[in-house]
Amino acid sequence: MQRGFVHEEFGNLDQALAEAETAYKLIEAEAEQDDTRSYAVKTLVQRGYVRYLKGENEIALKDYERAIELEPDNHLAYTARSFVRRKLGQNDLAAADERRGKELKQANKEG
Repeated sequence: MQRGFVHEEFGNLDQALAEAETAYKLIEAEAEQDDTRSYAVKTLVQRGYVRYLKGENEIALKDYERAIELEPDNHLAYTARSFVRRKLGQNDLAAADERRGKELKQANKEG
């Protein structure tokens, strides 16, 4: 997954997406297990972000929805999904995701 971040940083989005897809495929079958869930969620959020940057918003939305399904208290997934929903014109849903992301981030700081 680290290589995907490097590719993303240097603007090689196709390679970043390929790295994220490979990383997720390696753990997809075990994504719901406690010991791999966090890594799966991070991978989905990264892959969703690259897809968002590439303009693949419908597919990015699915990555964020799966990340939230696996880890409902992940503030980054909600915040990222809010950006995609805004791009798709789903402004009310985007605002709700943005609020939820902020609530979760605050709760994580306090907890």
